[in-house]
Amino acid sequence: MPPRQAERDRVARHFQRITSANAVYERWHQRFRPDRLIGYYCGDQWPDFQPPEHNPRYRPYVINLVFPTIETQQPTLLFYRPTVQVEPKPPYGDDPTSRVAQRAKLCEDTLQTYIDKPEVQFKQQTLLALRDAQFRFGVVEVGYTADWIDNPHAGKPVLKDQGEEPYRDRTGAPVLHPAQVPSANSEQLYIRQIDPACFRVSVSNRPILQENDWVGYYEWHYVEDVKRNPRYSRTRDLKPSGAFGDPPDAARDTATLLDTQAKHRDMVQVWKLWDLRSRTRCVVAQGHPTYLLEQEPWRYLPLAVLKFYEIPQAFYPLPPVANWLDAQNEINETREARRAHRRRFHRRYLVRTNTMDPSELEKITLGGDGTIAEHRGAPNEQPLQPVPDAALGADFDKDLAEARDDFMQISGVGADARGVAESETATQANIVDVRQRIRETAGPGLRSDSTRRPSPVAGLPPTSKAAGPAASIRATTAISPASQPGSTRTA
Repeated sequence: MPPRQAERDRVARHFQRITSANAVYERWHQRFRPDRLIGYYCGDQWPDFQPPEHNPRYRPYVINLVFPTIETQQPTLLFYRPTVQVEPKPPYGDDPTSRVAQRAKLCEDTLQTYIDKPEVQFKQQTLLALRDAQFRFGVVEVGYTADWIDNPHAGKPVLKDQGEEPYRDRTGAPVLHPAQVPSANSEQLYIRQIDPACFRVSVSNRPILQENDWVGYYEWHYVEDVKRNPRYSRTRDLKPSGAFGDPPDAARDTATLLDTQAKHRDMVQVWKLWDLRSRTRCVVAQGHPTYLLEQEPWRYLPLAVLKFYEIPQAFYPLPPVANWLDAQNEINETREARRAHRRRFHRRYLVRTNTMDPSELEKITLGGDGTIAEHRGAPNEQPLQPVPDAALGADFDKDLAEARDDFMQISGVGADARGVAESETATQANIVDVRQRIRETAGPGLRSDSTRRPSPVAGLPPTSKAAGPAASIRATTAISPASQPGSTRTA
């Protein structure tokens, strides 16, 4: 078989796997409808409501408890001011001749410098992924980018600081200069949120990310941008794929589909795939028969996934908001019934026959405040009797209170988390105060990050060595985040 035909067959197999993975995702999507969950967060909680013809602008009553519940949880779940700690492992840290402690400190300062850089947008990107986990699951990609130039010392041994003795690897061979090196001030770490609607795993669909056969996601790129990327090859025949395939949360009507096609005009759908069995990475484009990037080896999977509630034997999780809808609907329906009752009934009266002249009745009907009318009845007789309204009943108030209690129990966010003390003890007051301060500091902190100008602070050189096997890294924060029960973080 010719090499080009063999490559086409391999690319075709990739898209067959993607098609099968899309079918698994679509079954999960149809079950939980994450687009509907996002609509509840935005206040669109009557998706099937049809307004009456005589009042097309009528909107049913909504008490949106989904939005404040999520916003109450966010500050306690996010590493707002993370602090990196790199600690030497015991076998290396106990060696007095080892310099692992100094290396760990250097790595710690380097990582902290990158995380604190405004250009990295650590808090903003992780906050977006955290909010995605309420409706689907959160995905973050961590990567490294640089502008590479040819190395004039390529192939020559790397010499030590003093003398002509070269560095040697574990086999004793001299370490050689690479063919290319990053240009000055071009190295950059990045952290970015990945749209979970574009993320797929293999049909194995195992709960732990690394136990699947492959993982990947797709993005839309302009064709000219893909052709300009020096890492991609064989892009001469690359053509736009437009709105090929279903867009995220498939379009529900023709207008939305047309908007999607216009949005992706002159663009191509690019899939980035990581094979977890061969530990290689490839990049393919929809409708393009050859690889853009083929079989690039990798050491660490640059993807981290956040899921709050696992479904047994499945990767795609149970979205937290999915369990809140019934209680939210009950609250809305109860309040809408009370609203309809108030609008439907008006004050009406009964009048006894031959007790009032028509002109006197007209005064009562059209007159304003303080109107006086005459009647023929006895002095203590009431010619007009109000028509009593149909009683709404006390069950409405009881049902509303029970629906609110159900919502708080299902969401796990009680009154103390919302800033309302359920008791008057000092401990309860302290809990409410701490949670209130967390919420008050989170919002202004994010706003200040978006408006703050970066200052020229001297940082550490970005070419510091990685921590390696002699050290372990963890992130801590001044306020420990209270994660939801069952939450998992896969990195």
